[in-house]
Amino acid sequence: MKIHISKSDAVKQSESVFTTYINSTNAKSINSSGACINSTSKEYNLLNLGWKPNGSEGNWNISFNFSETHPGYYGLTNVYLLYWLDKSGPRNASTNKSLFSCAIGTSFICLSEQTYELKDKSSNSTNVRLTFSEFQVEAFRNNDVSNNTFTGPTSSCAADYVPTKVIPIVVGVLLVVMIAAALIAFIISSRRRQIGYEEI
Repeated sequence: MKIHISKSDAVKQSESVFTTYINSTNAKSINSSGACINSTSKEYNLLNLGWKPNGSEGNWNISFNFSETHPGYYGLTNVYLLYWLDKSGPRNASTNKSLFSCAIGTSFICLSEQTYELKDKSSNSTNVRLTFSEFQVEAFRNNDVSNNTFTGPTSSCAADYVPTKVIPIVVGVLLVVMIAAALIAFIISSRRRQIGYEEI
């Protein structure tokens, strides 16, 4: 996962301010916690990741809120980022749009790179982009949560969808058959014309 923060001026020119990564190389320096929350209206699963990027003034925290999108399905419905750019204090950015939805009992996987915009409400000039690649999550697990592996089937993102190659193959075979039939018809008709004429 990559978090990229940039600022744009009045002319809308963007200047990169900070980029940080969460991946297998820095996984040991990341504090993680989670919670299952049952409210009167909905059930939520919350995942928090906290770390201090190199060059940052303070600790960063990103929260992923998984909730039931409709009966039998859950999704990543909210992302909240607390971050530091300078000594002026922490800032936050978030999105309230659903980033994906999949069936309960499955894990969501997306190998392709997907980028989402987080809105910094305190500044219109700050752009926060959250980029996922090789991302897999599973919420609302009912089985052994001490097992650190994903269970059950997976649901892939649209970017990972590879259309089947059956249709292009069928079209190609049909074209070859049509060309072969046209050649055979041409050869047969040209032989008939030759039979009708005699040499003088």
